[in-house]
Amino acid sequence: MGRFISHYPIAILVKDYARAIAGLAIVILILSVSQESIPAFRWFVAGLGLLFLGFLFQTIGRHRQRIEYDEKQIALFRPLFRGQKILWHNLSNVRLRYWGRRKKKDGVLSLSLSDGKSTIVIDEGLSHFTSIVERVIKIAGERNLELDEITADNMTILKKIWGNHEAIADGARS
Repeated sequence: MGRFISHYPIAILVKDYARAIAGLAIVILILSVSQESIPAFRWFVAGLGLLFLGFLFQTIGRHRQRIEYDEKQIALFRPLFRGQKILWHNLSNVRLRYWGRRKKKDGVLSLSLSDGKSTIVIDEGLSHFTSIVERVIKIAGERNLELDEITADNMTILKKIWGNHEAIADGARS
């Protein structure tokens, strides 16, 4: 296994950028036409503007972050933050969660990895997400990590969706 670099493709983030920019535009429009309105209303709208601005910065951060992984470790690099790294042999906790409604299929699969000191959380929007999950499941199986019931159930579901991958089958039995 070589070294892989993953990131969030722009196509995944376009909707988030659009929401943040549209929200900021609406706030600016409201503030510009409501010069004579109640001050409390203007403060409320300004607060919403800060919320949209924070969401825009969060989206920019996701766009610029990258994950690097190989046979020894996985590392997360984000702008303005110190990088985090987890050596595979120190992996102590794996959580695989689905956030959303399964019937509508509009949720997001999220993977959380921890070694007791650092935690790295990624979601399925990340390029190479499937490869990372397969790697983590294989390592969890090799290390006999105890998986919580939700993580084990989600791994079983992935086995059905992705096919009979050996790593998934081994990891789901742990």
